[in-house]
Amino acid sequence: MVKDWLTEHGCEFEEADITKDVFQLREWRALTGGVGVPVVAHGKDFVIGFNPERLEMMLDSCEHTSPVDIPEEE
Repeated sequence: MVKDWLTEHGCEFEEADITKDVFQLREWRALTGGVGVPVVAHGKDFVIGFNPERLEMMLDSCEHTSPVDIPEEE
C-alpha cells in the first residue's frame, strides 16, 4: 500500500528489507524502537504504517525543501 501510494504521488524511494539486511534492521530498531512496518523516513521525520494523511504532510514538507549535496566518503 505504501509503495503504491508513493509511486502514485511521484515520490522516489528506496526499499529496505529488514529481514535480509542486518544494518537496515538495526537502523529500523533505532528509528522506531522496533515497532511497526513499513516505515517511510525523510530526514528526521518518519511515518510508521500506512497513514495517507501523515504521508501527505511529509510530501508537502518535502516539496518546500531543497536537496543537500553530501560529499562521498573516500
